[in-house]
This record gives sequence, structure tokens and C-alpha cells, in this order.
Amino acid sequence: SRSPAPEEEEEDAFDEALVCLDTYTSDLHFKVRKDRFGGQPLFSERFPALWCGARCTHGVFRGKVCFEAKVIKNLPIQEGSSEVPLLRVGWSVDRSTSQLGEDDFSYGFDGRGLKVTAGHFEAFGQAFGENDVIGCFADFKGEIVELSFSRNGDALGVAFQIVKMTLGGRHLLPHVLCKNCVLELNFFLIGRAHV
Repeated sequence: SRSPAPEEEEEDAFDEALVCLDTYTSDLHFKVRKDRFGGQPLFSERFPALWCGARCTHGVFRGKVCFEAKVIKNLPIQEGSSEVPLLRVGWSVDRSTSQLGEDDFSYGFDGRGLKVTAGHFEAFGQAFGENDVIGCFADFKGEIVELSFSRNGDALGVAFQIVKMTLGGRHLLPHVLCKNCVLELNFFLIGRAHV
């Protein structure tokens, strides 16, 4: 006897100009919410050390923009595991790896109170976790791009300064990376892409 053919999922109508999580370039083990404004790891209980995440559908290369990320819930992990829920949030170019902050042109703020780029971690700001709202700001005015962050509305200052010319005209895309937590994004100040 044959197995029944799997039901085909209907593709939802999607506004291509909307800034949201990109389901095509996200990690396969990152479940993007149906509205594309949040997500979580698929296998956090079995693989609590596994990071996963996604970039957004559109990036920026001029002006001043921001978005917010919030850990809305920590996921249960196996008893005895030393892993903790973590979120890393920031900006990257489209050709960088999905591991935010692990290569060039990838800039993250990590929940342990660290900033990271090109695999180099430094103390920055303060630790954050469940129910904290992290603001991610990009200022492209001038020859230096400044990336800064806030925690629950309190400015933490500039974390990264990038010579604009080194980006080579590439856009910076909002990017999230997490393990053992559910996250939600707010693009109220980016809204619709102007492409």
C-alpha cells in the first residue's frame, strides 16, 4: 500500500514591499511565524546549543532607520542542560552567513552583553533576555555608518562604526539569531521598502 500524498500548503498572498523575516534565506531549523514578524527554533528541546535565525526581506543603505526585537518567551530545554536562551540581533549584508556577527559585514548585539563582528566579541551594553525590547539603529548619514542599540528604551550607544565606502553599496539587512527562545520583531520605523 502507498502512503497518501502530502497535502500541499497554500502559499499565502504576500506583499513583496513589506519588511519582514525572509523565509527563503532563513535557517531551515528556524520556524518563521505565519505573519513573518517573529519566529523560534524548531528543535530547541533536543538541540539546545543550536543557533538559528533569519535576515529580513529588505535592507537599507541610506538615512536613519531602526527596528525592535523582543524575546517574548524562553523555550523549555532538557533538564541538566547548561545552555541558556539567547538572542543576538543586528545587521548584516546579504552574502554573510546566517550566524550573525561571525563574519565580515555582520554586526550583532548578543544577549550576554556583548557586541560581535567578524567572530570577535567585546563587552557592550548590558545583558538582556525574556521580555526585553532591543532597539537596533542604523545611521547612514555621513561617510561613517553608525550602528547603535537600546535596551527597553535606554540608549546603549554606538556599537559599530563602518566606513560607508567599504560596504560597496550593499544594503544592511535586519538580522536575528537565537537559541531556546521565541522572538518578535517590530519594523514600525522601516515599514515598507522603498526599492
